[in-house]
Amino acid sequence: MPTTNGQGLPLPVVTNIDDLIVNNEALSLAPNPAAQQVRIQYEIASRAEVSFRLYDMTGRVVWSNEVNKVAGAHDMTLDLNQIAPGSYTLIMGYDNRVSYQRLQVAK
Repeated sequence: MPTTNGQGLPLPVVTNIDDLIVNNEALSLAPNPAAQQVRIQYEIASRAEVSFRLYDMTGRVVWSNEVNKVAGAHDMTLDLNQIAPGSYTLIMGYDNRVSYQRLQVAK
């Protein structure tokens, strides 16, 4: 059974910190700062179930999504109308890979 983040989204299982691959160039956000929506562009190296989590500055998950994708470049739009102004961190994870970017929401 996969490990989840408490919200039902699978997390990469890492048994050794050296096995974790961080690649922040695989994830980008535009515009940033954003007001109404932000475009999430990402690239994955293999077919995978990809988890996205947006954290506020207190560590609370304010948005999450999970998609199954083939290897390559992808994008999606996140509607920010229900997200309060502030600073956030978007984390994308699949397999043993993690990418993150800061997001500033300004209204």
